[in-house]
Amino acid sequence: MKNWILIVILSGLSLGCATQRVYVQGDLTGPPSFEETQGFWFGGIGQEAQINATEICNAKRSQLSRVEVKQTLKDVVLTGVTFGIYAPRTVRISCRR
Repeated sequence: MKNWILIVILSGLSLGCATQRVYVQGDLTGPPSFEETQGFWFGGIGQEAQINATEICNAKRSQLSRVEVKQTLKDVVLTGVTFGIYAPRTVRISCRR
């Protein structure tokens, strides 16, 4: 049992949190208008997921401000526990009113 705990801890330490942000119009510090967790298998090799951010903001009658793809702590833990078999990412889209 101690070996498994050590393996999970070392796997978690080898993973890191990452965030990619694209600012379209200014900096918006408020809460996101849309948030979704997307699941990828085997580290996301050869996979892609698409979201039309413009449609989301147009539905709210506002303009696109920021798109953010983040690997949260929860995402990192899930990736570590499954040894990279399941690797989720969280997408946040912010719209300017």
